[in-house]
Amino acid sequence: MIQAAVLFLAVISVGTAAASSEDGARDLRGHELVRFDCASGELSRNVSLFANGTVRIRDLGNQDAGLRLAELAPEELTAFATRLAQIDLTRVASQIRGPSGESIEQCLLRLELDGRAREEYRFLRLAALPLELSRVLTVVDDIVEVAEERDRLSSGLPGGYTPRSGDVLVRRDGSRHRVVRITADGGGAEIIALDAPLVVYLTLEAVRSEFVAIEPGRGRQ
Repeated sequence: MIQAAVLFLAVISVGTAAASSEDGARDLRGHELVRFDCASGELSRNVSLFANGTVRIRDLGNQDAGLRLAELAPEELTAFATRLAQIDLTRVASQIRGPSGESIEQCLLRLELDGRAREEYRFLRLAALPLELSRVLTVVDDIVEVAEERDRLSSGLPGGYTPRSGDVLVRRDGSRHRVVRITADGGGAEIIALDAPLVVYLTLEAVRSEFVAIEPGRGRQ
């Protein structure tokens, strides 16, 4: 009877741990570490960095209108979060006034970093901002730059692409690799990383799924 009770409690514990893990995963996907919104008239931009590394950029009212998504590698997410956590905003007012008008962007910055209470700041884009707040916006700009570059690369390789010796390919994480040769059976390729001592053998299908762009001016001569 005691053994049965222990087994029952063990099953409950495992089930609870699994549920907690799933809840944690859901929280990461829905938890915005950074949200930065700016709007002027009909134009607006929303940038969100989620705790799982997803960056979402939404533009409305201009030629680039639309939604873009990109994924940061864990080390990139950690680096950005660390930079933000090192900036002391305790003396920055929650609302900063400045020149106003229909054409001047009104912005909202919300931070909810690990170990810190939610912080929220409203300001006009052209206002004279405190140095600490300007530093945060520099980090946000860097996040956007990485995300937009990754989104650009995610357009993918040309349809039906077949690798050739000398092609320099770009992976989804931005790393660069050179095609050394096609395997003897013609079904794969030997590929070497240009930034690390790494050689891999991939099927042609894997090459098309792992890499998203051919570096211009390389190979194909």
